[in-house]
Amino acid sequence: MANPLKTAAEIEATLIINGAKSIQKDCFGGKVIALRFLVDTAIGEIPIALPVNVEAVQKILSAQKKRNSSVKATAEQAERTEWKCLKDWVDAQMALIQIGMASMDQIFLPYVINKGGKTLYDTVREHGYLLERGNND
Repeated sequence: MANPLKTAAEIEATLIINGAKSIQKDCFGGKVIALRFLVDTAIGEIPIALPVNVEAVQKILSAQKKRNSSVKATAEQAERTEWKCLKDWVDAQMALIQIGMASMDQIFLPYVINKGGKTLYDTVREHGYLLERGNND
C-alpha cells in the first residue's frame, strides 16, 4: 500500500533532480496538502505550489464504488490515490522537459504563485480567463 508521505518524498526527489529549489511541504491536520518550490527562469526564480485535492478524489472513488463495490472510497485511499496521481503527472512532465519539449516554468505555469498567494490558474479563472495588462494580482 502506497504511503502518501513516501510518495511526496519521491516527488520531491524528482523535482530536485530536475532543478527545483527550496522545496517545502504545506501540512494541515498531520497531512501534506501541497508541495511548494522555486524554479529558475530567464527572469529569476518563480514560486510554484502543487496542491492535492483529496476530497475531489474521494468523491470520484465514491461514485465509482456505486458501480463497483470493490472500490475503496475511504479518505485514506483517496489520499494515496491523489499523491500517486500527482507523482505520475510530475514524472510525465519531467520526461517532456528531459526530451526538450517543455521547460519547468512552462509545465508549472498554472501553479505559479502570485504575491497574494494564489496560483496563476486561480487568478485567471477569477477574471473570466482574461488577462488584463498591468494587473499584478
